[in-house]
This record gives sequence, C-alpha cells and structure tokens, in this order.
Amino acid sequence: MSKDCPTGSDWFTAMGTFDVLAPLPPAIRQEFISRSTFRTYPAGHVIYVQDDRGQEFHRIVSGLVRMSYLHWDGRQLVYSFFERNDCFGYSNLVDGKGLPHTTEAHTDVEVQVIDRDAFKVLRAHREFEDALLRLVCGHMRLACDYIADALLDSCAARIATRLLECARPNASGSRHLELPQEEIGLMVGATRQSVIRC
Repeated sequence: MSKDCPTGSDWFTAMGTFDVLAPLPPAIRQEFISRSTFRTYPAGHVIYVQDDRGQEFHRIVSGLVRMSYLHWDGRQLVYSFFERNDCFGYSNLVDGKGLPHTTEAHTDVEVQVIDRDAFKVLRAHREFEDALLRLVCGHMRLACDYIADALLDSCAARIATRLLECARPNASGSRHLELPQEEIGLMVGATRQSVIRC
C-alpha cells in the first residue's frame, strides 16, 4: 500500500471500519501521515500487552491484528481482529490508564505509529478531535454489542455472529480468515468442545 494519502472516491474505497483519517480534511490527513513512522511486525509478534502504559497511536497499513483480554483467573477472550486502516492503542494517550487489551500481529503487519508528542499536536485540530470521538464511539458500540451478545445470545448464536464478522469483506473487498475451533471458542467465551457441539 502506498504511504501517500488517498483522496476523493479512492479514499472511501480504502476506508476501514475504525479509521480516524476517513472524516478528516486532506490537509490534516496529510499532516497525520507526515508525523507518522512506519513499523513492521511478523505474525505472532506481541505489539503491546494488556495494562501497558502505551505511548503510541497505531493505524494498520496492512495485515491483521488480534485483540485479546486476559482475565485474572487465566482465561482469555479474543476481542476482535483489526485490519487495514483500523486504529488502536490510543486509550492511554487520552486517559493515562493502562491499555485494556493485548494486541498481537495475527499475520505479518505494517502499522503507522503516532507518538505522544505528535498526538498532542494533532489534537490541537478540532477536526482531529471530532474524528477521535467518532473512533472512541465506534469502539464503544462494538464493546456494547459484544456485551449484549454474551448476556443474551446462545452459544450457537454467538458463534454464528462472530463467523459472519470474520467473513465480512475487508477494506480491499475480500477477506480470508481461517480460525481453529479453539480460537473461535476464545472469541465467544466457550471451550473448543462447546464450539464442536454447536
């Protein structure tokens, strides 16, 4: 993917689900890019660990990132898979608290990174603040949907919902995400045996 900022209809074709850049005017999008550094991570690399005091804002250029939560008793929940153009890892830059989940490169990944100083400069733009609020609201809505599913839906319904999410076309118009039964179980709070039974 080009590191230049897409414009016009090309921009909306490239737009991801949680992309902070999509609503920004071209000048601020370009400033975001100019203040970014680019990093690559191999599949399986842990980008940051739950409760870390993160100092960076991440935006995915290519690849898939796995978000997971580790309970105090050792149980793990896979929160979501983020893809091209999705943004993550910024909550500590806003509230100063530990990051709420662990992120790991599910495939080889390239990300744009904004450090704390650059983030502060970008927040001086009202348009970036508005885009950041939209991003936070999007993540909040996703979390609310997952909570409702966990409390109200059957195991079979939760599995069906998450499989449909995994099959949803990505920013490039296609998606091929193969997950073992154990991983699907981690996404819905169930054991591998429960997934097989459903």
